[in-house]
Amino acid sequence: MFSITRWLSSWPLWPLLLRWPSGLLSLIRNATLPSFHFLKWESSKEQDVENSASVSTETEKDLAINPQDTSPLGDIEQNIIVSKGELIAGGSTGLIELMPSGYVAKSPWTGREAALCRRELTLESQIYEILGPHPRLVKIISWDPTECVLVMEYMPNGCLKDYLLAHNDISTTQRLRWAQEAAEGLQLLHSKEVVHCDLGPKNFLLDADLSLKIADFSGSSLKGSRTQACASSRFLTPAFDYRVPQTPPTVQYDLYALGSTIYNIMTNKAPYEEMESKEVRKLYESREFPDVSGTLCGEIIQRCWHCEFESAQEVYDLIRGVEVEQSCKFGFLKLWNVFECHSLLGFRASL
Repeated sequence: MFSITRWLSSWPLWPLLLRWPSGLLSLIRNATLPSFHFLKWESSKEQDVENSASVSTETEKDLAINPQDTSPLGDIEQNIIVSKGELIAGGSTGLIELMPSGYVAKSPWTGREAALCRRELTLESQIYEILGPHPRLVKIISWDPTECVLVMEYMPNGCLKDYLLAHNDISTTQRLRWAQEAAEGLQLLHSKEVVHCDLGPKNFLLDADLSLKIADFSGSSLKGSRTQACASSRFLTPAFDYRVPQTPPTVQYDLYALGSTIYNIMTNKAPYEEMESKEVRKLYESREFPDVSGTLCGEIIQRCWHCEFESAQEVYDLIRGVEVEQSCKFGFLKLWNVFECHSLLGFRASL
């Protein structure tokens, strides 16, 4: 989904704009940025988790805050957070940094919307506590309610979205494993009355063994609570009504997004990836979905899109069946090849 906020934040000229007359930056901000806290600075070698777009950074000295500054820039600059380590990602709630300890710290933005960011991070910590330790979750190291900082284990292989973009030679076995793990993680959430609300490859992380971990619960719904979060257009159910944003989300929202996630896993691309978001929305509302004929788990994907599942466990079980079928097929072909080799050797020996 195109976002002028993210587009502007990717400009290498942003540090220069911060030094230009405040009137210009204020004009740009008022015209395009409802809240500057959505902008983030990352080092050029790092990427935006959602967009895989490199963005530039300034040194801590260059971005120092003048406490006496009362210009329009002052409100913007208050959003800069004291670094806890190497910046690896950022989003609407705050920053994610790799600390010298090897763990990751998630901190809320400061500034005008600090209270909202802190509430969302507090909710995320509560959800992690309710879910408890699980193979499909990132391990929580600590939670500081005063500073509102969540410390977690580091996921060295990043998010699933970026990994799929960078690798085309992923085995069928690995793709099926990811699809199962995604369904398993979602079932865990739903069993504890948690609806993720923003499910997609960007919110699945990969550990050193490429095992999938479901993550980012700052916009999730707990026990029917309302939320402002929703999935991006290609993962968003047509049942979601923008005109009624306070409607409590249901598990069907996540199951629909799970179908799009599995599609992404199996094809290395998002549904209708080449189309504009508004066009995708129209097609979804007309119940027109991408062709999945010949796609592994295609029937499962279609059933997710058509809301034919009641739980993620059903999806998991069917994917498991596909995995067994694929294993049997591969085993049969391997056995058949061995048989052919022996037959050929026997035929040659008889000559």
